[in-house]
Amino acid sequence: MPRLTLRFLLQNARFALLLLLLLFVLGAIYFFHEVLLPFALAIFLAYLLAPVIDWLHGLRVRRWHFPRGAAILVVYALMLGVIGLSGTYLFPRFYAEMNRMVRTLPATLHQLENSFVRPLDSFVNAWVVDVFPRLELDLPGDEPKPPPAAVPNHLPPLPESAARHEPAPRPEPA
Repeated sequence: MPRLTLRFLLQNARFALLLLLLLFVLGAIYFFHEVLLPFALAIFLAYLLAPVIDWLHGLRVRRWHFPRGAAILVVYALMLGVIGLSGTYLFPRFYAEMNRMVRTLPATLHQLENSFVRPLDSFVNAWVVDVFPRLELDLPGDEPKPPPAAVPNHLPPLPESAARHEPAPRPEPA
């Protein structure tokens, strides 16, 4: 057992405080995730684009250099152009593939059922019958089994008014 020294208490208090702080930060992130997500994406995008902007800002042509604001505008315009052009090129292909998948999905599922599900089902049924021959199963085509005997009721009988679903008499207002 560790000795209760001032150093031990301070180290454990520091650990407990850091753990509480971590839990608080994680709770805040969870609670405010809808608000924090755009800021996190903006920070990530700025982190990715900062080297390109710095390179463009440091670019010198003779005695003229690119102003930082112009570098930012050029990089963002190029980024939006690439996203727009790729979307223009990829969206029709994606749309066509989704249409093809929707049209062929029923046939694919039917083929999957015939080639995989039915043989697996018959294999499992044969295996269960072979492995558990004495097990009483309700397989399709078997005769239904009689219901189990009724469980005795140890509760007192209901009053006659409750059995007929009559409301209890109300007292007369005074």
